[in-house]
Amino acid sequence: MEMKTPKGTKDYLPEEMKKRKIVMKRFEEVFNKYGYKEIWTPAFEYLEVLEKKGGLGEESVKDIYKFQDKGGRWLGLRFDMTTPIARVIANNPNLLKPIKWYYISNMWRYENPQRGRLREFWQAGVENIGIKDELIDAEILALTYDALKKGGVKEFIFKINSRELIDKISKYYKIKNYPEFCKLLDKKDKLTKIEWKKNLKKFFIDKNLCVGFLRLIESQWDEITESIYSFAKKEIEYLEKVVDYSKDFGVKKKYLVEDISIVRGLEYYTGFIFETFKKGEEHLGSLASGGRYDNLIGLYSGTKIPATGMAIGIDRIMEIVSKSISSKPYVDILILPLKDSFKKSAVRLSSILREEGIPCDIEIGRKSIKKKLSYANSLGIKYCIILGEDEIKNKTYSLKNMEENKQYPFSLDDLINYIKKNERYVWSRIGQKFI
Repeated sequence: MEMKTPKGTKDYLPEEMKKRKIVMKRFEEVFNKYGYKEIWTPAFEYLEVLEKKGGLGEESVKDIYKFQDKGGRWLGLRFDMTTPIARVIANNPNLLKPIKWYYISNMWRYENPQRGRLREFWQAGVENIGIKDELIDAEILALTYDALKKGGVKEFIFKINSRELIDKISKYYKIKNYPEFCKLLDKKDKLTKIEWKKNLKKFFIDKNLCVGFLRLIESQWDEITESIYSFAKKEIEYLEKVVDYSKDFGVKKKYLVEDISIVRGLEYYTGFIFETFKKGEEHLGSLASGGRYDNLIGLYSGTKIPATGMAIGIDRIMEIVSKSISSKPYVDILILPLKDSFKKSAVRLSSILREEGIPCDIEIGRKSIKKKLSYANSLGIKYCIILGEDEIKNKTYSLKNMEENKQYPFSLDDLINYIKKNERYVWSRIGQKFI
């Protein structure tokens, strides 16, 4: 039997996991700064809860991992966090609004695995629930901007649009089969220009309307707004206010691109929408996407509640930033007992150091000091504390600085003070080491 992971899943070994944790922590810090609080929901829900989102389009639920438990109940793994959060809101109608929640969690979708997108994948996202306002949508953009910057992503752009604007344009040009038209619109940058235009023709009742639409979609934003302002004034002004507020939040103009070909989920979004692309890595797809979805929560609560949000694809982000994140050892101190009889002294020392807030480990797998030091070098260890005959006899500790290749004798108190002074250890509960 071949021992491998199921298709679309993978193992994350410690070095890779450490880098992922660093990025997740950076996202979390940004979410906290904007006043968002963490929420966690079960990995699986009753299938009917997940499929209820299908009322907003089959695309939302077609890739659910579903199974039946021993009691005969149908369950499904969550495919996003917005749906479970909608259930939570419905179950807790008296929550004070606006509700500002964030999550960093794994999800599952039965789709074709590709670079940066597996069947089990991770997202970091936020939901802002209870108020419809341009400022709230702009905050989502600004928060995403800050998170990507903090996470190490450079040279990206936001492609921004409005579902309400698409609706108005489609009615003006008398589009046939609107759902399929939106799907094709979403493929504008995935098909060749000739192929896309060929497929577009079938959605228009006459050639002139098709030519007019093509002229519109290939125009600059100022030209587009001038052309459609007479019938889409409200939608244009809303979107432009979102952009203006985003700039006030600190998002630089060069990152903001209005693009009327951006569609997102067909029936899921109701207003402002956006996708994010890394320049030169567009093939990865959108790094962070979101927008306004004012109808979803009403499917669960029976009461329409405005909401907006976004999700960052952590796996796609790691494809971009992983190599730029330094991989430091989990501990900087390695204790080297040179005889088995010195192990107890090594254990006692390690306990004292940890109580003092100094992370450390003990090396007992190699006999010679040469091999022990070579092992420490391979791990990138900064300091080795050597426990040999002289150290045990004199109750001292030899601290070897691996970077400088220098060794110093210390008493216990002096050893601790030296390490603290030079490394400035401060305990971080959210990390796996001291910083």
